[in-house]
Amino acid sequence: MARREQSGPDTGEDGMMGGRVDRRRFAVPLLVVVLLLASLPGPAAAETRLRPTVTVPADETMTEDLTAAGASIVVLGTVKGDVTAVGGDVIVVGEVTGDVSAVAGRVTVAGRVGGSLSAVAVTTNVSGTVDDSLDSIGGRTTVSGRVRGPVDVIGVLASVERGGTVAGPLQTTAIRTEVNGTVREAVGESPGTAPANASRVGVADRLGPSAHAPKSARPTGPHLLPPVTVVSGSLSPAQAVSPLRLDVSFVDVYGFVANLLLGVVLVGVFPRFSGRVADLVDTDPVRTGATGLGTLLFVPVVLVLFGLSLFGLPLALVGALLFWTLGWVGAVYGRFAIGVWLLSAGPNALASVGVDVAPVENRWGGLFLGTVVVAVLLAVPYAGRVVDLVVVALGLGGLTRLSYRAYRATERAGGTTGPSIGQVEE
Repeated sequence: MARREQSGPDTGEDGMMGGRVDRRRFAVPLLVVVLLLASLPGPAAAETRLRPTVTVPADETMTEDLTAAGASIVVLGTVKGDVTAVGGDVIVVGEVTGDVSAVAGRVTVAGRVGGSLSAVAVTTNVSGTVDDSLDSIGGRTTVSGRVRGPVDVIGVLASVERGGTVAGPLQTTAIRTEVNGTVREAVGESPGTAPANASRVGVADRLGPSAHAPKSARPTGPHLLPPVTVVSGSLSPAQAVSPLRLDVSFVDVYGFVANLLLGVVLVGVFPRFSGRVADLVDTDPVRTGATGLGTLLFVPVVLVLFGLSLFGLPLALVGALLFWTLGWVGAVYGRFAIGVWLLSAGPNALASVGVDVAPVENRWGGLFLGTVVVAVLLAVPYAGRVVDLVVVALGLGGLTRLSYRAYRATERAGGTTGPSIGQVEE
C-alpha cells in the first residue's frame, strides 16, 4: 500500500472495516461473549450450578435449562431443556432435549442432543447423536456418531470417522479435513443418485485407498474443504450450489447498516485517531494485521481461562464484552482503512502511467467505499471468511498498536499525564 499524506486534524482518514454477521458461522470473540454471558443466572426456568464438578446423575431428569461452570460438567441423566456450560470438560452421556453451548478444553457427546451443539474447545468429539447442527471452533473436531444437520468447523483438524454420518452439508476452515464416513446422506438417496455437479462438499484433493465417492461429487471448481482433504468414505450431495452464488440475507443487510452507522460515529467524533489507524494499515499492513491476528487468538484464550474460575468468571464476562466491542470497532476501522487506501490507490496507479490525477482526500468517501467493497467480498462464497478475518485483524491491529504507543508515551512521561491515543505520533 502506498503511503498517504496526513491532511490535518479534521481530515484524518479512518480505517474502518466492519465484520459481516455470517449466519452460518460465528466469529470467535462474539461466540465467546454469547456463551459466557449465557452462563449468568437466568430467569426462574433455569438452574445454575457453579462448583468444581457438576453432575446430572443417571437417574435424574431435569425439567428446566441448566447453566453450569466448573472443572467438569457431566450429564449422565436427562435434561429437558438447554445446557450452557463453561469448564475444563463438558460431557453428555445421557440426553439433552434442547441445545448445548459449551466453552471448554474438551467437549464430548456420547449420548443424544436433541437440538444443536455449539462448541469452542481444544477437542470436540461427537460419538453419539446430534439432531440439529454442529458448530465448532477449536483444535480438533471429530464426528464418529451422527449429526442430522449441517456441520460448520473452524480449526486445525476436522474429521468424519468411519461409521460417522453427517446428514447435512459439511463446511470447514481447517488445515486438514478427513472424510472416512458418510457426508450429506439424503433420506432415501444412495451415493450414486445425486445430480451431477451437485456437491456442496469440496471433495478429494487426495483420495484414500478405499474411496468410493461418486464422480458427481467431485467438482472442478473451488473446494470448500481446504487445504488438505482426504476422502475414503461416501459423499451423497443433495442439492446444486453455484460456486459464485452470492449469499445475502436480511442479517447481512442489517450488519452493513450497523457497521456504516458505527463508522460515521467513530470518524465524526475521532477524526484524527481514525486517520492514524488508517495510516498504520496503509504504511505497515503486515505488522498491523499480524498484531490484530495475535490479539484475536490470545485474548479469547485468556478470557476462557479466567472463566474456569468462580472468582474469575465476572472478570471474564466483563472482559469478553469489552473485547467484543473492541473487535467490532476494529472491524469498522478496518473497512475504513481499506476505503481510504482505495481512494488513493486509483490516482497513484494512473500517475504511474503518466496520467496526473489529484488524490481524493475524503474520510466519508473512504468509509462508504470500504464498507461497500468489504460487504460485497464477504458475500462471495469461499472468500468471505478470509476477507472477514483480514479486515478484523487489520482494524484491531491498528487499535492495539496505537493503544500500546499511548501507554509507552505515558510511561516515558514518568507517570504524569501523557498524550492521548489520538495524539501519539506514527
